[in-house]
Amino acid sequence: MDGKPLAESFEERLFEPLGMTNTFLPGPTSHTIPDPYSHGYLYGSADHVMLGTAYTPEMAAEAEAGTLEPTDFTDINHSFAFAAGAVLSTAADLATWMKALATGEVLDAEYQRQWQDSAKIIDPANSYNWYGYGIDQLRWGPNIIDLHGGQTPGFNSEAAHDPANDMTLVIWANLTMSVEGKFTAQEMMVKVLDQIYALSPLAGVPTTATTTNGP
Repeated sequence: MDGKPLAESFEERLFEPLGMTNTFLPGPTSHTIPDPYSHGYLYGSADHVMLGTAYTPEMAAEAEAGTLEPTDFTDINHSFAFAAGAVLSTAADLATWMKALATGEVLDAEYQRQWQDSAKIIDPANSYNWYGYGIDQLRWGPNIIDLHGGQTPGFNSEAAHDPANDMTLVIWANLTMSVEGKFTAQEMMVKVLDQIYALSPLAGVPTTATTTNGP
């Protein structure tokens, strides 16, 4: 929209104003991650993430037995994801981003309202899980948590913020998915939230936490 390369626009309009000094969109030919970084793994080929190919029972058994080693996808070129997922960042910067987005520091008031109000129930069987215009929402007891996640061969991430309770949670995993086909960070986030909040939509009863309306 401003006639500049996307990486430059991201830096000037988003990353720099928010103080995200360790976040950038690399060039389309880049295969590297700045030090320090963790390697990213996935059992089998990228098809399991990109195409949703299920693991065979034999592969699952080998992985459980430790005889199937995961593939290192750290050096994959993420230009295929471009604006949808090629940005490199840190957990701290991602926490900054998610809080700023959820509390209205990124969008103006009208767009923020449209963004927040767009979320609708995905599956009536899981009424706590809502989705809208690039936003996930979890209705965790009386709390509304804004979040979004993503996955690529080697990595899976989830970032969440609860504005009412000023709770920010970022989970990054360097194994994209389990051999059961579950995204690792997504599975961990649900379990962590179930411990943070006193009321959980999963069990329908209070957890061991002490609070009733927040973290």
